[in-house]
Amino acid sequence: MIVVRDEYYKIATNLKTRVLANNAIVTDNLFAYDGNRKEVEAVIYSKDKEDLNFNKYPCTILEMPYTVIPNDWNRLNDVKVDGLRILIVAQAQQMGRNEERYDNVIKPLLYPILEELLNALRNQKNIQSFKVVSVTEHPYWGTEQKIANDIWETLDVRLDINFRENC
Repeated sequence: MIVVRDEYYKIATNLKTRVLANNAIVTDNLFAYDGNRKEVEAVIYSKDKEDLNFNKYPCTILEMPYTVIPNDWNRLNDVKVDGLRILIVAQAQQMGRNEERYDNVIKPLLYPILEELLNALRNQKNIQSFKVVSVTEHPYWGTEQKIANDIWETLDVRLDINFRENC
């Protein structure tokens, strides 16, 4: 049986390995979270309460809810998810201009992580096919409503994915 959340964490593990091995991407870690916006906010906020020096970025976030559509209702090992949303996030620098955000975070960090995400998807054995529907850039995201007291630089990735369990 395919459980999309489990598949996400397999992809996130593969992605972390790929990102840390890529010398062009300057980061010493990559975190993965999942849930709806309030849930993710609570997790990130709890990390702040535990240790203000805890590094929680960059990260990927599988946003919930999403709808799983079985290709055959008698077998849940062949499913598709349209519009699956994965956020690629870095913490924004509060003092900076848009040009600096692109030069210092979005182009050198977030887009290379996106490239590695796509490579991880291509190499995931339970993914039969996928299509990138859209990538939305959100520089300095959260100025209206901060996320756990943080403001993000974000790539909002929408995917259509067909999962098929390899038996």
